[in-house]
Amino acid sequence: MGNKYTKIQAQTHMLDDKKVTYICITNGKYNIFSKLVLQELQEFLKTLQNGNSSDYVVFHSGRLVEEDITENFAQCTGNFSTGAHVGEMAEINTKDEAFRYSEMGQTVMKTIRALQQKTIVALGDGWCLGGGLELSLSCDLLIAHPKSRFQLPEIPMGIIPGWGGTQTLPYRVGPQKAEQWLQKNPPQTLSAPDALEMCLIDAIQENPLGFVNKSIRSDTLPPSRSLKSNNPLELNGTTIPSYEAEAEIFSEFFTTGVPELLLQKLKILQEKNTPKAL
Repeated sequence: MGNKYTKIQAQTHMLDDKKVTYICITNGKYNIFSKLVLQELQEFLKTLQNGNSSDYVVFHSGRLVEEDITENFAQCTGNFSTGAHVGEMAEINTKDEAFRYSEMGQTVMKTIRALQQKTIVALGDGWCLGGGLELSLSCDLLIAHPKSRFQLPEIPMGIIPGWGGTQTLPYRVGPQKAEQWLQKNPPQTLSAPDALEMCLIDAIQENPLGFVNKSIRSDTLPPSRSLKSNNPLELNGTTIPSYEAEAEIFSEFFTTGVPELLLQKLKILQEKNTPKAL
């Protein structure tokens, strides 16, 4: 990839007779989904649609313990992503800008879902939160570390998931469980065992990336636990049947400016001097 990208890394290798493309976000310790991350990720994903002959696409947490990513003992640690850049969201001034912001993230997630390659997420022992979880839910398989943690905190922040989460979460776990989890206030953090029971993830492994490599080589990847529900999500009496409906509802929260709860979240992050992620 050379120096073309600054916020993601991608590399393609052969695992015996299988061609695998590995992708990780490299935007600091928390791998925040800034607009630049989305742009670079979408640009690279288009190459997978246009001529890349990989059999598998593996998204993984960004810190590699082992130098050779293709080995059965390769291990990634740390956060997958703690979500969208709250500071950028706080700069949204109009409903139209909010709609375009939602569409930008949705485009990446829909591109992942449309890939012909099998898509897998190998999570480290950190957070998969907000937009990071929305990306994971767009993939075919989610393999977690025992210490992986999951959260979709948008509704208590005064908005809804805007990058496809209202579509992919109910598809995977069913609309009732999706609604119950999203409505928790304060947001509920799921442990890996809780996420497995909920069918949010497909397996827990001490070494998710090495397990994925070994399973690809031996054609023994686990089956998806997704319920594949086609019933739409309903939040506060409003049905969200499509990506477009999600973007429209997301944008309505910005009709009179940035939601106050979101500004409060940003203030807390600034006071704690922590990354502005959601």
